[in-house]
Amino acid sequence: MNIIQISDLHLCENNKYAFLRADSALALHRTVDYFLHSSIQADVVVVSGDVSTDGSIGAYQTAKKELARLPWPVYYIPGNHDNPAAMQKMQLLPEDWRQAACRRIEFPEAVIILLDSVRRGQSRGGVSDETLELLKSALSEDDGRPTFLFMHHVPFRTGYTAMDEPFEQVEKLMKLLSGRQNLYMCCGHIHAPIVTKMQQISVNTCPPICMAMEFDLTPQGGDMFYTSEPQFMLHVVEGAQVITHFATVPTGEIRKGPYTFSI
Repeated sequence: MNIIQISDLHLCENNKYAFLRADSALALHRTVDYFLHSSIQADVVVVSGDVSTDGSIGAYQTAKKELARLPWPVYYIPGNHDNPAAMQKMQLLPEDWRQAACRRIEFPEAVIILLDSVRRGQSRGGVSDETLELLKSALSEDDGRPTFLFMHHVPFRTGYTAMDEPFEQVEKLMKLLSGRQNLYMCCGHIHAPIVTKMQQISVNTCPPICMAMEFDLTPQGGDMFYTSEPQFMLHVVEGAQVITHFATVPTGEIRKGPYTFSI
């Protein structure tokens, strides 16, 4: 089984440039073209948040139009830049709040859980008690298949200082996940590829379709980006083993920047 994860599309109304610099609509278009003409085969695509920059209907129309060109099912979760109501209007999220907050999707080879980590009106992430109860129910069946928990925010300190805001109720989340076998937590938000473990659980962050984070782990880091080629992840399930690939869409685009996120 192959799972494509893309993240941080940052589309805008009328295909305006994200943060005044990045042609996010073109980045997504090139990514879809690449998937259609490459040797990559997938069973499902997961978009792990920040589909938009401005939360506009137009941004979600672009996402839906572009990703509908793919022959695979596409699932979305919101990020801190997204407007869940607009996503629901465009049928990118379920209308029922429970399904929008936590969905379990069954495949013969694996289980996918889509978790909303957005705290309304804030850039930082976290989980409410209600969401944790839904997640507990979604995790109740453990038959040994790999389980992928997708959410936008990252529950650990990454070193990109400007992005490292506290994750609300991280202790409760990790207590709930403790002891789970073959669980993979897959995040976005950071605009850079990172791999770590939390309580023996594999945690990774997906690099972005649009705007790659400048590698800067100093106290000033985490606020600058480059316009460059889109990136994605491919999670390959082979029985009980999971292999994750970090890949780049070869557009030939020249890297430009860094530019600030703070505008």
